[in-house]
Order: sequence, then structure tokens, then C-alpha cells
Amino acid sequence: SNGGLGVSRAAQAHPWQGVAWLSGVIEADEMAGVVASQWREVPMLVLHGQEDDRIPQGYVDDAVVVLRGSGANVTYTLVPGANHFLMFTHRPALDAALDAWLDAVDSGSSR
Repeated sequence: SNGGLGVSRAAQAHPWQGVAWLSGVIEADEMAGVVASQWREVPMLVLHGQEDDRIPQGYVDDAVVVLRGSGANVTYTLVPGANHFLMFTHRPALDAALDAWLDAVDSGSSR
């Protein structure tokens, strides 16, 4: 949730090899400036439950649009039927999405 704020703010201050939000608040407008100036190649993952009643899907959809519009390399995985606690209720789907993203990031970095 609000840990996503910490991820967004820390990512703006430090060069990372990737950024992931899990049911998180995304400061997309602030991140867009960083992406446009220096983060176009940094892979980003957004994992979110379609039934999240704490952070609505529309908010996350909009954030992803802003990030992609700034040139971000965003993988957006929306987990059907999952709520805000998808880490507990839909763990296999979360693990599969995270593993696939990490594999893609790893294979991209070895080029």
C-alpha cells in the first residue's frame, strides 16, 4: 500500500536496476520526470489485484499510463479476483508474475 510511496520516493533518489509495486501507491507524476530524464531502460513491475478496494484499479491504470507515457518500461499484471492482500490470497499468481518479470529482466541484462 503506502510502501509504494517509499518505493516511488527511494527510486527517485537512487539508481536501481528495477522497481516493483505490489498493491502499491504509485507517485506516477513524480516518477515520470525521473523516467523521462534517466530511467527509460529501468524495468518496472506493477502487480495489482483487480478487486482491490483500498487502491482502486482505475488509480493504478492511470499511473501505468503516465509511466508508459514518459517512456517507462512497465509490465502491468492485474490479478483477476484478487483483492489488496493478493500476496496471501493469490500467492501462486503473484509468484508466477514476479518470476516471469525477474526472468525477463535477467535475460535483458545479459545482452
